[in-house]
Amino acid sequence: MRVFITGGRGYVGGRLTEHLVKNGYEVFVGTRRKVGQDRLFYGAQLIQTNLFDDNFLSRIDKKFDGIVHCAAMNAIECSTDPLEAIKVNGLGTAHLVRSAKKHGVKKFIHLSTTHVYSDDPEGMIDEDTPAQNLHPYASSHLAGEFQTLYGGLDGRMETIVLRLSNGVGAPIQQNIDCWSLVVNDFCRQAVTANNVCIKSRPQLKRDFVSISDVTAAIRFFLSSNVQGQGRKIYNLCSGKTMTLRQAAEIVKLSWSELSGKEKISIQECDGPSLKKGIKDFSFSNKKIVAAGFSFDVPVEREIRLALEKIQSWGLQGNKNELPIF
Repeated sequence: MRVFITGGRGYVGGRLTEHLVKNGYEVFVGTRRKVGQDRLFYGAQLIQTNLFDDNFLSRIDKKFDGIVHCAAMNAIECSTDPLEAIKVNGLGTAHLVRSAKKHGVKKFIHLSTTHVYSDDPEGMIDEDTPAQNLHPYASSHLAGEFQTLYGGLDGRMETIVLRLSNGVGAPIQQNIDCWSLVVNDFCRQAVTANNVCIKSRPQLKRDFVSISDVTAAIRFFLSSNVQGQGRKIYNLCSGKTMTLRQAAEIVKLSWSELSGKEKISIQECDGPSLKKGIKDFSFSNKKIVAAGFSFDVPVEREIRLALEKIQSWGLQGNKNELPIF
C-alpha cells in the first residue's frame, strides 16, 4: 500500500513513518522544506509539499492509496496567531482534501484532537458529545474535521477523523518538537536532572495514550474496511485518566528501575493559577474498539521506552519550558 503522510517529519508523523515502513508500506513524506539530494527519511521518500496547491499531488508521478494528514500548528502557535491557525489547520486541510480527490485517493485520515470537545471536560465524553471548545487550536482542528468529512460525502473517498488525546512516547529524533508535552517533559527531566518538576496543578487529570498505539491505530484504519453508519470520527485515547502526579510517579519509578538511582524527587513547581475546580472526566474509546482496534501498549511501557531512548541520546534542553496539556 502506498501512503502519503503530511507532517511526516514531526512527532506523530515521524513515528508513523517509521512504523509503516517497518510494516511493509511504501511511504512518502510531505515536507515544507526544500528537498535536497538525500530524499530518504527512515526509508520513506521526501516530497516538498504545498498544502495550498490543489494540484501538487497530480504533479507527482505516483498514485497514492491513502493519505494521513498529521501536519498542523500546535496549541501555542494557534494561540499566538489564531488567523494563521484557521488558515493552516482549516483551509490547508480543505485544499489537501480537494487535491486528494482530484488525485483519486481512496482513503483520507485526518489526525485531530480531543481538545475540540471542551477546555474544561466533564463526565463521559464520546464522539456524540458536542465539540464546543473555542480555543484556536480546537476550533481550527474542528474546521479541518468538517472539510475532511465533507470531502467524503459523495462516496468517492473514504474519510476518517481520529481525535487524539495526549500522546506519550519518544520521537524518532531528539530535535523533534515534542518536549512540551507533559509526560515527555517529565521523562526528559528525570533523565537529565534526576527529578521531576510538575509545572501545573498535580491533581489535574488527563487521558494519556501511547504513541505506539496511536501509530498502530492509524495503520489499522489504513488497512481495514471499517463498516458502520454515520460519520467516521473516533476518539484515539486510552479511555483512562490519571493525574499529573500519578504520571510523574510512574516516570519516577520507571527511571529509578532503569537507572538504579533511588533519590529521584518530584517537585510541585509554580505553574499557572487555575480558577476552576478539577472535574472528573473520561474520553470513551468504545467506538474505536468496536471497530476492531486493540490497544496493546500501556502508557507505563511507553514511558519506559521513552526513558531508554532519552538516556541513549543523553538529551539536554530547556527544563523550564511550560508543558502543553
